[in-house]
Amino acid sequence: MMWLTLLGYEFKKMFHRKSFWISLVGVYLLLLLVNSMWIFGNVYVEGTQVATSRQLARDESQAGKKLNGLLLTNEVIQEAFREEAQFPGYTAEHFLEENRKALKSQKITELFGNLMGSMGEGITETETGRSEADTDTPDYYQSWREYVRASFSEEGLTPVETAYWETSLEQVETPWRYAYNEAYARFLNMQSMNLFLTALAIVICLAPLFAQECTAKTDALILSGKFGRQEVFWAKITAGILFSVLWSVLVYGSVLLEEIMIYGAGDLTVPIQTLPAFFGSAWQASVGSMLLILLLCSILASVLTALFAMLCSAGMKSAFGPVILGLILTFLPVFLGSVPRSFRSIYLITQLLPGKFASVDSLFGGTLFSIGGLSLRAYEYIPIAYVGIGAACLLLAGYGYLKQRRV
Repeated sequence: MMWLTLLGYEFKKMFHRKSFWISLVGVYLLLLLVNSMWIFGNVYVEGTQVATSRQLARDESQAGKKLNGLLLTNEVIQEAFREEAQFPGYTAEHFLEENRKALKSQKITELFGNLMGSMGEGITETETGRSEADTDTPDYYQSWREYVRASFSEEGLTPVETAYWETSLEQVETPWRYAYNEAYARFLNMQSMNLFLTALAIVICLAPLFAQECTAKTDALILSGKFGRQEVFWAKITAGILFSVLWSVLVYGSVLLEEIMIYGAGDLTVPIQTLPAFFGSAWQASVGSMLLILLLCSILASVLTALFAMLCSAGMKSAFGPVILGLILTFLPVFLGSVPRSFRSIYLITQLLPGKFASVDSLFGGTLFSIGGLSLRAYEYIPIAYVGIGAACLLLAGYGYLKQRRV
């Protein structure tokens, strides 16, 4: 009961800070704006405005519903390439109608267009209808598997990783069912930016959690109060963790819902390979399971960011230092994002950074952590590492708050 009382006090102190609400509301509105900014534009054909971006999104969403559940057989894919090649182009007078009719072939050819360079010129000519000699239907899925295998060497995967993903690749079921999942494709494109802004708010809001007591000269009074030092410490830690979890879920859910409201819900059961970001992936997963993994890992990344911010706050006498150090942690993935996979040890360490770990490229990449014949994916081995890192943050924060601030 005492702990719950202290926990309530900590949240009250958070809510009474103006900087808390300014940063929280400001970042939240910025997130919603950044993820939907493009819909305020217009669409032009031959210099003539034919629709607003909002109209185009709504129109494509309605037309895209008809594609849900479409089985992407080799024949369907071939026909899409033929229609794309024979499409005369858009006109200003009938743009929306023409776009609706072309949406099916456009989305399929966008997805499988990466294969054209590796399938041979003869096949490409057949698709466009320029060659009548070759009437065979290409095996797009065999070409897709060869395309994915080629990416193994390009990514610099080890023989163990290559064998692991080769097995996974063979188990991916084909042909795929398609769905108009533009909402999730857009969401994935903005995931790194969303992680950055989410972490930014956490750092600003939690930096004063411990340090504000030194600034207000109330730390000695609080630590000598009837509730005891450890109870106060754990109430603060719990408040910070709960805030980071709730904030992360709020951001993730709000941004995802915003995209769904614009583009529609699509179908969460189709394979992730039907999303452009995962076309070259050997993962066996549905869009829904991928989004769930992304949510859980985003929460873990937020919790570690919160623990780091509270560690800095517990050891400093001003909120300025924790904010600066927290910003450095937030910006590090931007500067270290180009570390090549050939520097394997350094690369694996960079994956531990919160903003890097929960990004799409890192979380669903091909790099594995192998030990004793066991190969673990990023969402499996990094949470284990986070347990140790989190425990270290708690120990150091406890030392900084309970030992160094003796009364």
